[in-house]
Amino acid sequence: MNGKIVLGFLELLIKNNNRDWFKANRVLYEDALSEINKLIIFLIPKLQELDSQIGVLSEKQVLFRIYRDVRFSKNKEPYKTHFGLFFANGGRKSKLPGYYLHIEPNGKSFVGGGIYMPEKDVLNSIREEMLINAPAFLDIFSNSNFEKYYSNLSDYGMLKRIPRGFPKDFEYPELLKHKHFVVDHNLKDSEVLNENFEEKVVDAFETLSVFNRFLYN
Repeated sequence: MNGKIVLGFLELLIKNNNRDWFKANRVLYEDALSEINKLIIFLIPKLQELDSQIGVLSEKQVLFRIYRDVRFSKNKEPYKTHFGLFFANGGRKSKLPGYYLHIEPNGKSFVGGGIYMPEKDVLNSIREEMLINAPAFLDIFSNSNFEKYYSNLSDYGMLKRIPRGFPKDFEYPELLKHKHFVVDHNLKDSEVLNENFEEKVVDAFETLSVFNRFLYN
């Protein structure tokens, strides 16, 4: 992927987030999209080797649309100022654990994954697994390779109390309060522009695969 083309387009879009500009400069979007699709085509077989759960994927299944849904938003800008890629069985709409790559200028890119907003029965299944295997889950975070990229679980939307039906005296109560099980690692613009960017993403995803394998259970 030519990161200069991708970030360059997004930087211009941030300054000109309107339909007239986008229409007049659509060729810049097409060029950036072509680079993103090259990246997706490179990553899919790599992830299939790392994680047998991924299955067969296409570029369209992985890539989120750049067009924003502004119907219920105060922000009426028509376009997202990033490219988002989610690799999971079923693609970007999947409810299964997966691998996410976010490319956005000004140091806002990141790589990560896990399971976001799992359905109630899936979330309860993960919590029940924590009751049995919490030490094994926490061991993932103490692995030196994992620590290179990821630290703590995201606390977004975290409950204040242990959910109903789970023991109040559980040794690791915080694990039961999470509503999402996701981790991420920030990427500098210089990393996105580096010629070894694709390999770095693969390495980050490989490190993440043990985390997702736990969540599959």
